[in-house]
Amino acid sequence: MAQFLRTATPMGDWRSFKITVPSGGMEIGKIYKVQDTYGVFFSQDGTDGDTIAEGESGYLIYEAEKIMVAKDTNAINAGDIVYYNASAGTVSATNGGSDIAIGICVESASASDTQVMIDLDGRAMINIS
Repeated sequence: MAQFLRTATPMGDWRSFKITVPSGGMEIGKIYKVQDTYGVFFSQDGTDGDTIAEGESGYLIYEAEKIMVAKDTNAINAGDIVYYNASAGTVSATNGGSDIAIGICVESASASDTQVMIDLDGRAMINIS
């Protein structure tokens, strides 16, 4: 499922760091883990959903007050902790056991919605049951 980078946070309010794209490339708007940090990949060299090639540079946005990310098929309510499931590439309000807490839901999303707006905080988060 593609993820598209949409945010209500002004670009200057994002927290990010520059990265070199590893083998296999990275898709703009998709959540990745880089070292101990989870975030949404962004590059000025493409548009939402584009894959940026190995060796190119981009940014991992690890903190944003309001950012849209792909969600699973369950409803998520405002205030719920959101967990990232790396194998599915989506977030959920339930921890599947090895999922990582990466923020909170800031706008409720129904089961039929494919994206949800969250307050992203991907800094060295731990697995919360």
